[in-house]
Amino acid sequence: MSGNWFKELFTVRKRGVLAFRRGMVLANVRQYAKAIDAYTTVLATPDIEAGLQAMALYNRALALSASGDKPAAAVDLEQLLLLSGVSATIKTEARRKLVRMKRNPTLTDRPGGNR
Repeated sequence: MSGNWFKELFTVRKRGVLAFRRGMVLANVRQYAKAIDAYTTVLATPDIEAGLQAMALYNRALALSASGDKPAAAVDLEQLLLLSGVSATIKTEARRKLVRMKRNPTLTDRPGGNR
């Protein structure tokens, strides 16, 4: 058995983390379509850790919401709530965001706060 499987696993995970960071940077400069693509790349990463998957779903939901696609944002948040092995804090924030979206469907929550 070769040690390449470990190297490949590390490389795949690293690519997922780098895509997540890229998404955060893009969202902070309001390039939501590119941020959404970066978070989608994270979610397509094989064997992604539950915490990273949850954060990618949450941040993609914020970017989708900020770009005006509230239905898709709600789908991501609902999917996040179904994940196991995710911190209660992330799930609480997802629930709060869903409530805000239902209460005020015209409010645009931007990653990093409304500006």
